[in-house]
Amino acid sequence: MLPIIGAQMDRILANLGEMRTGSFDEHIESMGLRVAPYAEKLEPSHE
Repeated sequence: MLPIIGAQMDRILANLGEMRTGSFDEHIESMGLRVAPYAEKLEPSHE
């Protein structure tokens, strides 16, 4: 994995622990990242 992607993913995974409320996509967008597919993979579907 590229270092910059790794750093971003580390931040995302760290935030996952705090963001178990379903606002994950909003948080990602606030970080300036567009990783909806990753959000689905990282967080089990809770529909």
